[in-house]
Amino acid sequence: MLQSRPVTNLDNSYTDYEIMHELDSSHPTETEIYSRAHWGEIFPGSSSWICLQWFWANKSYFFRQGLKIGGKVMDDCNPFFENMGIQYNQVMFNLSNGYYNFFAGYPEAKHAQSMVLSMFGHQIDDKDVLQLFRTQGLEAPKPSLTGIFSMLSFIINSLLFGPKNLIKTKEEIIDKNPYDLVDILKQYSNSKDIFNKILDNQYFISDTALKNHGPISVYTAINDAILKSILESASNNSDNIESDYNLMISSATDVISAEVPKILREIAKSIKDKQWFRQLSDEEALQELTTGTDESSQQFQYFIERHGHRGYRELDPMYKPWKGNPMPCIKTIKTILSGNETQFETKIETSVEEVVNGLKTPLTPFKKLLIKHVLLPWTRRGIGYRELSKYIMVWMNNKCNEGFWHLAKQMFKEGLIPSVDTFFYLTITEVEALCNGQRDPLIF
Repeated sequence: MLQSRPVTNLDNSYTDYEIMHELDSSHPTETEIYSRAHWGEIFPGSSSWICLQWFWANKSYFFRQGLKIGGKVMDDCNPFFENMGIQYNQVMFNLSNGYYNFFAGYPEAKHAQSMVLSMFGHQIDDKDVLQLFRTQGLEAPKPSLTGIFSMLSFIINSLLFGPKNLIKTKEEIIDKNPYDLVDILKQYSNSKDIFNKILDNQYFISDTALKNHGPISVYTAINDAILKSILESASNNSDNIESDYNLMISSATDVISAEVPKILREIAKSIKDKQWFRQLSDEEALQELTTGTDESSQQFQYFIERHGHRGYRELDPMYKPWKGNPMPCIKTIKTILSGNETQFETKIETSVEEVVNGLKTPLTPFKKLLIKHVLLPWTRRGIGYRELSKYIMVWMNNKCNEGFWHLAKQMFKEGLIPSVDTFFYLTITEVEALCNGQRDPLIF
């Protein structure tokens, strides 16, 4: 009996269950509510260990942002709060806890309705979730006078300077003097120094990636809220309001992310011998586009240069973006070539006048003019700015990911890990231990 007790068992290896749940979030209360909405798109499926440990490690940054805009005070700081929920290595939105009560007071609070719609794409009627949001609204502390002024200052600054600061950031780190972490790391010859330099650059990377996203999100949310309030003031028909609102929001196609399908169609369209290209293997097709000098090759090279940091699971360092793995783009081009001529047609943006004329909500002439000449163009620009802020966020995150790949190759070269891919199954603590020369048998 004594020898069978776990405390005296000499087998100190992890079980499959322990490894499977190694990074699971804690449950501070008996009832925790998670949702895959929103984060399910950004982190589809299970994420790597290095991604989960690194991406959500900087809890203080989120709290500092709360202090900055007046939503938090120092007494609110709790280092054990989980900003997001993780189960089975899958990232979920933590509705019960976290620093931001986006949905407090739902469904009565208008701002909470807007946040629910933007996050989940539909209104919520689940009883447990509704009770949670109502409770959060009742328990939310009243903001101090200083907090109110800080929040107002943040909102005004977002409206007046948000787009200008966003464009300035893009010019500074992407257009004029592109930031490159790997170039910085190449100055160091061992894993320990490379790892420490990544840490030194982390604040700049995360701050640059996120500093414009919050203000631009506020800018866009205010645009959307004003536009929707105009519709709601003219009709009680919620179905018409929702369909008209969705029509106006979806009509914005002049955004940087819309360039991706557009350029891929243009590449397919410019290929001279479409039948021959379609019959090539993916590797041969890639070789043709990367080494050629014709129009299709030039467009493909431009596409990789401009959007090569995007890709499937683009925030996870384990998965290479299109620049590192262009095969998904090649498959898409060949799929377009396999279709009919309509595949080559570029989506034409619906004009503001056409959108306004297609609205079902009975609007007065003045409100139609207001939407046509002010609100809808303003909202469209806001959507474009928010897409640009996400573009910069992913671009900066990719620079960090490239740094991780550089470190992984160096660690493999020094014999610290058995393969480059092994790096992405380690936690940050384990990477640091290996770089510092520790050889813990529990790691390998």
